[in-house]
Amino acid sequence: MRRFIALIIFIVSVTGFYYLQFKNPTNQQQGEQLFYYEDAFDRLNEEFWFAGEWLTTFDGSNKVEVKNGMLTLPVDEVDRGPFLLSKGIPVKKGDIVTIKRRVKIHYGNEKFTGGLALVQSNNPEAELVTGSEGWSRSIGEAIAVVEYVHNYDETSERPGRHIFRVMTPLWELDNEYALLEPKFDEWFEETLIYDTRNLKVTYKLNGETVKVNTLLLDKPYVKVFMHSYGQGLGHYTKMDSFSVEVTKGHTKQ
Repeated sequence: MRRFIALIIFIVSVTGFYYLQFKNPTNQQQGEQLFYYEDAFDRLNEEFWFAGEWLTTFDGSNKVEVKNGMLTLPVDEVDRGPFLLSKGIPVKKGDIVTIKRRVKIHYGNEKFTGGLALVQSNNPEAELVTGSEGWSRSIGEAIAVVEYVHNYDETSERPGRHIFRVMTPLWELDNEYALLEPKFDEWFEETLIYDTRNLKVTYKLNGETVKVNTLLLDKPYVKVFMHSYGQGLGHYTKMDSFSVEVTKGHTKQ
């Protein structure tokens, strides 16, 4: 009888363990939390964010609107809308980076391409690293880019004209991109995950999930970059929830 009871307890324990593992796949992927930042948008946190002006890269903090727990990146002056670049977040091989936002995006005309990007950098500060290669390279080297596209410029070689697209630096050579139905003028939740163990980027949009391959992490920091760029006026991105987390991935024994 005791052996029978012990067998039952063993079966229940093993079943429960595997149920929890498969019920919550995140438990299989993530371990110790190494970094976490969440923004309440009660002010522009200039210790974490550098707010710049598009193209000039001058201080654009006066163009970022923060009110009642919401941050807005409006384009009220041609080619001079604000962008945000975070400070450097330490990341090592084996870590998992997760960005989450709740946003609403609006295009003012038919030449809009807003963006969210994860880049890698040698610089830990919330600033651009200026150089001879142009201001876009001073942001950092792209790991993954999400573009919110309503752009009918026929000179563009990027896929899609009215689309959300997830891209990595491998998109031209290896077709490492994914296209999703756009969610303009409505609030949506998105998650961008970079797993340094397998060089996979996972993007989730209101529960829909796509995955693409990206490059090896070879710099000590990652940064978050976001903007509402478009030709002309009237574009904006509103955000009332943002977090970025770095966790240590489980090591297989």
